[in-house]
Amino acid sequence: RGHWRKASRRLFLAKQGSAAEQRDLPQELRVKYQAQRVLASGAHRIVLEVASRKGGLAVDHQMVSWAVKLVHASDGWVRISDGNIRRLQREVALLDKINSPNVVKLMESGLSSDQAVFWLVMEKLEGPSLKERLGTSGPVSQIEAIRIML
Repeated sequence: RGHWRKASRRLFLAKQGSAAEQRDLPQELRVKYQAQRVLASGAHRIVLEVASRKGGLAVDHQMVSWAVKLVHASDGWVRISDGNIRRLQREVALLDKINSPNVVKLMESGLSSDQAVFWLVMEKLEGPSLKERLGTSGPVSQIEAIRIML
């Protein structure tokens, strides 16, 4: 387990597009998903692109890409606090309720057996992030913001 924590934590503040390794995923996700690359990273969160077989069937060789958000325990803590677990579970509940083409769809979520990482597997959207879009074209109008949110 400790080896996984070190492997996954090596990706904190990694550059977008950096290679990810299978050992960067919690043990519970390694059977179903293949680690591909880093989509985003921060102080305690990493978003990886992963691939899985479409429909999970061994006979189907078409791969589908997903985004996996890994939320780690804070520095110095071995496990995620109960308060943070509740907050993450609320995030999962909210994502389950939202049905919009502008919000990612949640596929599954869970907590590692050692409670050191919480994960969310979501659809992987293509295109620029909101930050990239705002950096390129500036603020959006109120009407455009409403259109995006609906």
